[in-house]
Amino acid sequence: MSEHPSELDAIIRTVGRRERKKEATRLAIEDAARDLFTEQGFDETSVLDITETVDVSERTFYRYFVSKEDVLFGPWRQDLDIAIDLIESRPQSEDSLEAMRGALLAMADHFEENRERHFFIAQLAVSSPDVAAYQGTVFVPALVEAGAQGLARRLGVDPLTDLRPYLFAGIGAAAVNAAMVNWVAIEGRRPLQGLLLDALDLLPGHD
Repeated sequence: MSEHPSELDAIIRTVGRRERKKEATRLAIEDAARDLFTEQGFDETSVLDITETVDVSERTFYRYFVSKEDVLFGPWRQDLDIAIDLIESRPQSEDSLEAMRGALLAMADHFEENRERHFFIAQLAVSSPDVAAYQGTVFVPALVEAGAQGLARRLGVDPLTDLRPYLFAGIGAAAVNAAMVNWVAIEGRRPLQGLLLDALDLLPGHD
C-alpha cells in the first residue's frame, strides 16, 4: 500500500478546508451583524455595514444569506431540525397533540439556553415591520411545515390528504407566537417555557 496520500485523500482535505473556511465566513457575518444590530439598531444597519465590518463583498454576503433578516434569525434551520427530532422522539403512547406539546416545551427550553439571541429576535419581531414580515412569511411557515412533516411521519399519513398534521402544527406555531409576544411585553421576566405552557393550557382539552 502506498505511503503517499491518494488523489482522493487530497481532494477530501481540500474540500474540508473549503467547507471550514465557508463556515468561518458565515459565522463571522452572523457575529458582525448581531453586534451591529445591537449597537446601532436593526433598521439602521445595512448589508453594506455588515460586509464592511467583516471585510467581505456584498456578493459574498449573498452567497450565505438572502437578506439581513436571514442573518438575524441565524441558524434557524437547525432549530427547525431540532423541532422535528423532538416531535418524532416523543413516546409513541402520546397522541399527536400531546407529542407536539412536549416537543414545543422542549424547544422552548432550548430557546432559553440561547436566551439572549432569541429574546433579541422576539423584540425585533414586535418592533420592526421588516423582521415581523420575515417571521410571518418565512420563519413561521417553515416552522409549520417542519412540524407538519414530523407529525405526518409520526402518524404514518400523507399531510396533503390528512388535515391533522398541518392543523396541529399551525396550532403549535400560534401558541409559540402568543408566548413570545407576551415574553417581550413582560420584558422577559418569566421563562419562555412557562409562558408557552400557559398558552398550550388554553387549548381545548386543557381547561
